[in-house]
Amino acid sequence: MPFISLRGLDFYYEIAGRGSRVLFLNITGGDLRLRPNVFDSPLAARHAVLAHDQRGLGQSAKPDQPYTMADYADDAAALLEALDWAPAAVVGVSFGGMVAQELALRHPGLVSRLVLACTSSGGAGGSSYPLHELALLPLEEKARRLTALSDTRRDVSWQAAHPNEFAALVEQTLDRLRLGADEPGRAVGARRQLEARIGHDTHGRLGAIAVPTLVCGGLFDGVATPAALTNLAMAIAGARLEFFQGGHAFLDQDPRAWERVLAFLAQGQEPAAGLVHAPGLPPGWSPEAILPEILGQAAVAVTVLDLEGRLLFFNHYAPKVLDRQPAYLGRDVGELHQPASRAKLTAILAAYRDGELREHTWKLPRGDKTFAVRVAPLVLDGRTCGLVHAVMLLPSAGDTGR
Repeated sequence: MPFISLRGLDFYYEIAGRGSRVLFLNITGGDLRLRPNVFDSPLAARHAVLAHDQRGLGQSAKPDQPYTMADYADDAAALLEALDWAPAAVVGVSFGGMVAQELALRHPGLVSRLVLACTSSGGAGGSSYPLHELALLPLEEKARRLTALSDTRRDVSWQAAHPNEFAALVEQTLDRLRLGADEPGRAVGARRQLEARIGHDTHGRLGAIAVPTLVCGGLFDGVATPAALTNLAMAIAGARLEFFQGGHAFLDQDPRAWERVLAFLAQGQEPAAGLVHAPGLPPGWSPEAILPEILGQAAVAVTVLDLEGRLLFFNHYAPKVLDRQPAYLGRDVGELHQPASRAKLTAILAAYRDGELREHTWKLPRGDKTFAVRVAPLVLDGRTCGLVHAVMLLPSAGDTGR
């Protein structure tokens, strides 16, 4: 079993797989003895994966002293450097995604690409669920709460309708919580990790992340909510945001999730065709930075709805043009529209559910403003699963342009 001394502490780590290098950063309470784990995932089938038990967890040291998120990031950096593993792609899940943010900010030269899964920025971007509030609950009650929190579809009515399935899920959570529970330092390390998690806040610094970044999560995650993920992605220049059918364990619930992560990791880092990268341009600058100035009020707001009319995604123009906010994610947006627009959208959604693939366009006057609207079916893997709603605020008749 490989152990390594870093920054005065002993850490347990594992390396497996073949391919380009990926550092995997684990969840709250993460322990590599738990199986299945990342080494049983599609990630290790396509990449060389390095993972370690973070301080306070698993088989690594559990000092009874304050831990910070900077400590966790510096531990990961020291591991990469000691094993001559950098630069590497970094995949951080849940708590590991918080550590990954700090790692990319504190040690940017060690990170080549970044995947932030079911996590949050803290601060003004919103925090993940305060798990420390569950720490003193009886073990079985804690497991029941965590099982329900991890997927918001498992509400009281669902639990009543699926008692055996819920009991099995709770038992799986209990197995994870029981592993090593009686080991020396286990309770101290777990408490210290949760204390560090409370202080996580990268939101005001995320603009400094310049590597390609994928932010991803589950539509039904009650721990790292879609709103928190959206705010996280919007704070990182050029970040891609994707949601999947699932909760906090979406990587295991939706087969497409690992596929998209692997596709992102496989992408090259060459500039896109036609872009000029000159020494005089600021680091991380993109021509997209001037789009607001060029487009002005003609910026296109894009939203994505599922077939029931629930908001799944909105781009950065949507809050200004359509008044879309993170709090609206997962809500039926019909209630946000005027009656005529609501009726039209409801009819189109019904037609798409019945197999229609037609695109719809129209102009919509609202007071002294006119909007151009386009609605088209969202077809993925040959299946209609929602619609893409694009709205452009047209210049008024008096505008002469630039």
